[in-house]
Amino acid sequence: MVPASILSIFAIKYLGMSVAVGTWAGVTILVSFLWGVLVFGDQVKNIYLSILGLLFLIVGICGLSFSDSSYVKGTKSTSLNDDGRPASVRSPLLAPDSEHSSPRSSSGAKGKIIGLLCALVLGVLNGSMMVPLHYVPDDAEGISYMTSFGIGVLIVTPVCAIFYFLLIKREIPPFHLKVALVPGLITGLLWNIGNFCSVYATLYLGMTVGYPLTQLALVVSGLYGIFLFHELSGFKPLAVWFSSVTILLGGAVMLAVFGKSDS
Repeated sequence: MVPASILSIFAIKYLGMSVAVGTWAGVTILVSFLWGVLVFGDQVKNIYLSILGLLFLIVGICGLSFSDSSYVKGTKSTSLNDDGRPASVRSPLLAPDSEHSSPRSSSGAKGKIIGLLCALVLGVLNGSMMVPLHYVPDDAEGISYMTSFGIGVLIVTPVCAIFYFLLIKREIPPFHLKVALVPGLITGLLWNIGNFCSVYATLYLGMTVGYPLTQLALVVSGLYGIFLFHELSGFKPLAVWFSSVTILLGGAVMLAVFGKSDS
């Protein structure tokens, strides 16, 4: 889960919340469904409508990934802040001196490709996150599994941080604790509450339906990105985004209804 969280930072940085979350959530739904059907042998109620739902997901993912492109907007790509939003929109979480920091070295088409790759890989990792839960004994499910999950995160996070900052960046960045500590703690709390619910959704509904449905959070994230952070503007980009989300949600509903047998 830790590598997936790291990838989410870069995906949002280069694509914005509205596009990045929608892209990796759609891939997550697809990968989780395939794990349930192809590996764990979940019975499918209607294979043809399930495949149609998967096709809707793929179309929706492509639309979300394309919604912020210069081809849709008819203009050159807008320069972005380090937090992944248009340069005209400043994050309240940035340090006071960051207003004058240099712009990102990777922007435009190159940045979009990096962000898209991060979102796609994240979707594969995220869609596979509940696979170990399938092999946990019945008496260790739920809270016991979450405890082990948390210990794993506690161990892996410092290792990834040391690897990235010492071997790749080769510098220790300023942590801006005064600005970022409280938002970071709140984010961690919200994430763990959501993760707790996703474990039980997977336990009761399975990898085929339960976990994929948790990814419908993409709608909430996308609306935050559009209305709070102003990541998308103009009729065409918004029309493509909302149309893509509608198609993707339709595919998710089809998987929920036809993707798992009642038996």
